Amino acid sequence: MRFDFNRLLVLMTASAALLCAQPETATLRGTVRDAKGVPVEEVTVAITEPENFAPSRRVVTRADGVYEVTFLQPGFYRVSVQELFVAEAVLLEPGQTRTLDIQLPPEDSEQTVTVFDNPSPLQSESGAVTHPVDYELKWNDAPAAESHPSALSLLTTAPAVQGNGKGLVISGISSRQQQTWAVDGVPHDITDQTGNPAHFGVAQVTIAGAGVETARPVNFNMVSKRAGDGFHGTFYYKRANSSFDARSYFEPARPDYKLSEAFGEVSFPLFYGRTWIHGGGMYQKHPYAQTRFSDVPTEAMRNWNFSAFLDPLTAPGGNVVTIRDPRNNQPFPGNIIPSNRINSVALKYLGYFPSPNTGEEGAYTQNYSWVHPYGSDMYKGVWPFARVDQRLWRGNNLYARWMMNQTATVAPGSISHQFASTLSPRYRGFVIADVQEVSPTLVNHLKFARTTIQVKQGQSEESVDPMHGDQVATTVGLQGVNPKGLHAVGFPTVAISGLTPLAVAYPGGRDKFVAHDDGLVSLEDGITWSRGRHTVRAGVQHLRLRWRDDTVPQNAWGAFTFTGAFTGLAFADFALGIPATATRQAVRPNRLIRQNQTGAYLADTFRVSPRLTLDFGLRWDYYDTPYYDDGFMANWDPSTATLFVAPGTFTSVSPYFPESVPVAVGEVIPEAKTTNFRPRVGGAYRLTDQLVLRAGYGEFTENPGYGLFGRVSAANPFEITETYTNEMVGTSPWLSFPRPFPSNPSSALLPGQSVTSYPMSTEEGVIRQYHASLDASVLGLHFRAAYIGARGSGMNYMLDTNKPQAGTTPFTPARRPFPQFVSTHEIRTDGSWQYDSAVFQVQRRTGPVTFNSSFTWSD
Repeated sequence: MRFDFNRLLVLMTASAALLCAQPETATLRGTVRDAKGVPVEEVTVAITEPENFAPSRRVVTRADGVYEVTFLQPGFYRVSVQELFVAEAVLLEPGQTRTLDIQLPPEDSEQTVTVFDNPSPLQSESGAVTHPVDYELKWNDAPAAESHPSALSLLTTAPAVQGNGKGLVISGISSRQQQTWAVDGVPHDITDQTGNPAHFGVAQVTIAGAGVETARPVNFNMVSKRAGDGFHGTFYYKRANSSFDARSYFEPARPDYKLSEAFGEVSFPLFYGRTWIHGGGMYQKHPYAQTRFSDVPTEAMRNWNFSAFLDPLTAPGGNVVTIRDPRNNQPFPGNIIPSNRINSVALKYLGYFPSPNTGEEGAYTQNYSWVHPYGSDMYKGVWPFARVDQRLWRGNNLYARWMMNQTATVAPGSISHQFASTLSPRYRGFVIADVQEVSPTLVNHLKFARTTIQVKQGQSEESVDPMHGDQVATTVGLQGVNPKGLHAVGFPTVAISGLTPLAVAYPGGRDKFVAHDDGLVSLEDGITWSRGRHTVRAGVQHLRLRWRDDTVPQNAWGAFTFTGAFTGLAFADFALGIPATATRQAVRPNRLIRQNQTGAYLADTFRVSPRLTLDFGLRWDYYDTPYYDDGFMANWDPSTATLFVAPGTFTSVSPYFPESVPVAVGEVIPEAKTTNFRPRVGGAYRLTDQLVLRAGYGEFTENPGYGLFGRVSAANPFEITETYTNEMVGTSPWLSFPRPFPSNPSSALLPGQSVTSYPMSTEEGVIRQYHASLDASVLGLHFRAAYIGARGSGMNYMLDTNKPQAGTTPFTPARRPFPQFVSTHEIRTDGSWQYDSAVFQVQRRTGPVTFNSSFTWSD
């Protein structure tokens, strides 16, 4: 039975709100008192952005003098109460709840009380432990000139954050599936891209105490830059090169590395007080000339002359090798193979091996070199960005943001320029968000976002035009490969012991070079209701994710190994066209995985007193099981050793799948769990104006994975990889070029396949995180000492259960628990882990200068 998430979505959005990641907006609250300290009721508080002349929001104080404004964009604000009080430069950070208490002057005073805010890092309104990373300042000042600028490197300046890229660890959480990487509040679960840091103002890192708005225990959220009523522009050009680099020992010349980077941005009001535009972009290009080496056949070997192998003084490693004719096991005279015995396919393959050009004559290793002018990483990239902020009417703010990240890589091939291949990912993110003040106490936040990443592999780049696998197979005369007649970039791989293989780095995309096309659609609508000393938040979230794989793997064109098993020398086996193994794959391209995720929450922030604030919340998460659109899926049942395939796919099971494995039709998509309710609680108690105690406890549902990392088997019986081991049959080899595959293959000729077992009833684990923090401000220094602990129970993990018990008995396939398979992977749900840490931090702000230092101990 599949859960009807669409019906649930309609019901919940009709009455609640939606919010998915750590919010990119902030909340300002406080109490208005008169000169005697008595709360003032029904006085209007105006909150104005510094460069926008019209008040953005107005609220009226409640009976206890409390005011609260939610969903404010990060930045500096002017807070005023009629002509009595003005606070300038009030700083709000993303995801922050900020307190600003207002003391009015005496009634008979004719002067306005004006104060300039001196923001303190002291957090007194929430139990969450967060840290802002100011990219607008830090990125431009960072001593880094890196290709493919990434926001992840500077995140390590936040406490309890280690690593970089996919190795990022936040408060002991290392799994990417348990971290939320968000841009303007939109999770980027389909990619490790975060956008160019030059386009963002600040990133808020939550290391503990994440609220019910987020499904995961740790996260960071990057907030994009936006325009004001002034005109601002920035432009720079950066140039770096390898002039001072040293030449490597083996390289004939110093590597030629250059980096050119240009960046520009502009902000201006299109219509004053209503429409603001911010846009910009970055361009990078850095060709990196690398000298590369490979092992190719010597000139004598190219003429099928192996006489040098008979002399220990000239043989490789001094090991004498006598080349024998596999027909009669007799040595070839003079260790030379006659030209009439050379296989026609091998002769054509030989043309892809260049002649030696490096080292002494007759050298066997590192005897060919060439200069690859593009390095092995990205050699050019563009990062355009645009954001439009629009005020439709008083109490309404809308913005739309679009950005793209497109790079290109030319990967060096194994040998020479002709084996180079290309990779070009293009990431695009769009979001439109609207904040509507329904009433002074009720605010709605609506957001729609779409994120895509398309990866092209094999397209032409600069002077590189990669080879196509089908054309190469036709040119050399291979038979028995590419039965579907696909046309894509690639090469039928040849691996000869002692030589560098003939291979390319990236397989090609089938249609217009597109290898992967992934996407995420998010719909969010959030609401906050302030009533008395309570602020109630409710929400529901829905994500629609997809992953499309249209790669044509290298095995589609064939892959062959030569080991010397027949003549005594691998290259001699190649000359005769007798591979040791031959591999092929009848691929099923253009496969699409879909998955849905839905979450809902209800929370209350209760201001018990001016010093004590408590947060209570409950979150529900539903992780749909990922599934292939075409229905070709399978799930193995270890109790009966039966492989179940989806209805309607039984007749498509490969005829080469082992006959010893029973195959039956049945349900293969695990049923998702619908009872993942997780409580959150936190609080902050202001002991004094300079000392705050905060603590919290939260439970989080383990995300069992999405896409190819979720509960969907990549290995199935519909498109198996066939690998045949060659042998002599009488005086002839069983397999040889030009048809290196059996004429009538059967499942009995193939080694056992691998299978995966997923429990049909999904059980997600629970992550329990708790923390306590003591924050103090002394003489302008802010100190923080925090304990962060976490426990994971009922965690999912995969285990290969097809291993024989340890012992002194020699291994044989028959000793496996399931000898009909090579490996059997099973999902277990009894995993556990624990994490404990102490975090110490000191920070000082003096004008634009911030000093920050932290130390984290973890176990």
